[in-house]
Amino acid sequence: MRYLASAGGNVMRYLASAGGNVMRYLASAGGNVMRYLASAGGNVMRYLASAGGNVMRYLASAGGNVMRYLASAGGNVMRYLASAGGNVMRYLASTGGNVMRYLASAGGNVMRYLASAGGNVMRYLASAGGNVTICAAVSHNVVLHHHATIGPYNTVHILHFLNTFT
Repeated sequence: MRYLASAGGNVMRYLASAGGNVMRYLASAGGNVMRYLASAGGNVMRYLASAGGNVMRYLASAGGNVMRYLASAGGNVMRYLASAGGNVMRYLASTGGNVMRYLASAGGNVMRYLASAGGNVMRYLASAGGNVTICAAVSHNVVLHHHATIGPYNTVHILHFLNTFT
């Protein structure tokens, strides 16, 4: 995965351009594939994230399918994505509502790891705008303030997420 990620995004672009099918098959193996990817001490996700914006942009550009399957693989994957800092989340947020909708719909675990990464992650989540707007000040894994803009797609998911912190 280090070598895949270091290929400047080209490999991931082709993986992502399969409309989510590649990631679906990776994730559908009882979570084993994604678990093994994540369990490598964070190295796999770190290398994916450290390849710069290209890798994450191509992952995100698959219309949300890739991120939906990543999110469904559980907390470890999202923890490593979140810990990579602002670049990963900036590219995820810049793709608009679809990717963020799938992240929000994945439930409390994913959002907990995203929130625990600090203010930058939440700022990029909020910058997705429109249907997924989550504004939060995060300090030591506690949401100090939150506000969700009502949207047609994922209001229930956002409210469910926010309720996990009350």
